[in-house]
Amino acid sequence: MDVSIIIINFNTAQLTLDCIQSIQEKTNIQLSYEIIIVDNNSNIDDYLFLRNQLPQNIKLVRSVFNCGFSSGNMLGVHHATGDYLAFINSDVLFIDDCLQDLKNYMDHNLKTGVCGPKQVSKELKWKKSFDHFHGIRKKLFGKSFLETFFSKTKPKRKGNYSQPLKVDFVQGSFMFFRADYFAKIGGFDTNIFLYYEEMDICKRLKNKGYDSIHIPTSSFIHYEGASTKLGYLKKLELTISYLYVLRKNFGYPRYLFIKYFILIQTFFKSLFNWSHWKLFFTLLTLGAPLSHSLRKKQTINFIHHENN
Repeated sequence: MDVSIIIINFNTAQLTLDCIQSIQEKTNIQLSYEIIIVDNNSNIDDYLFLRNQLPQNIKLVRSVFNCGFSSGNMLGVHHATGDYLAFINSDVLFIDDCLQDLKNYMDHNLKTGVCGPKQVSKELKWKKSFDHFHGIRKKLFGKSFLETFFSKTKPKRKGNYSQPLKVDFVQGSFMFFRADYFAKIGGFDTNIFLYYEEMDICKRLKNKGYDSIHIPTSSFIHYEGASTKLGYLKKLELTISYLYVLRKNFGYPRYLFIKYFILIQTFFKSLFNWSHWKLFFTLLTLGAPLSHSLRKKQTINFIHHENN
């Protein structure tokens, strides 16, 4: 098997079906691939609709609780047999034959651990396809500063590229891994429920000497709303994941500096926007430990036999 495609469904049955259709329409028939859908404890109507509409050759695995991005994908990995692993969001549509293009590149570039195609909006406009590690320089001076003064290692995210590009990390909406390298580093860190999974895994690949590559000649549509506002719980989850990844991969001094930087930053934001006050108070009194992650708030939802 050339490629195992893993897609997480969470109350997005129709989007998932559309994604599958676009994969089947755009992918070279000479490429052998399997599609594994992980249902992350969607509501029963969404799950049953998806199950009834899926072609028989597509594997559907259901989790009895919402285990998040990392654990959901790792559940799919248990059923994967491909030489490559493609983790694709359910709200993605192929424009090009992305799987064949990425496989061709990886076949001839053994130092590459993961790559990702060009991401565009539903209007076919630019969307961020890769990013830089979020360290102290980024926090203090911003990404434009990095791209101006460290352009050799921090390429412009809005650049118009025609050749593969080495980056810090590719976007989590479409990640294409060499399966043996993915296995060597232990896959996704299941301590992370949501956010910063791609930064974590690409940093671990880099530590092993493997590159993350942006492939601009192959593209896909990602429907996710870039302007979606984050509520308190998601902002807290974002901070929990970020600080966890920092401490794990970049050392305690950087983690500590950025932790207090975020605390001070959130305080000043709360002076002008009351919605930040609750987040500031939580960070001040409790910090941002994994024990306060949304992962700890998930409940089990069994499907009774009469629904099968």
